[in-house]
Amino acid sequence: NEIVKKLLAKYEDNIPNAPKGKTYEQCWDMKTKQPIREYRHLYQKIKAELAELGVRFKE
Repeated sequence: NEIVKKLLAKYEDNIPNAPKGKTYEQCWDMKTKQPIREYRHLYQKIKAELAELGVRFKE
């Protein structure tokens, strides 16, 4: 898969030092059940990157 090859080329060298990530509670507002601003921004950034590689999303 060409998309996977492109993503691997971009991220492979950083895999050993990849950040641990965050918990659900750190990404979502527990009162509103909505993602926090930082997480929404990250989602949009990654979604745009994947779209540039040819991944299609439902609108």
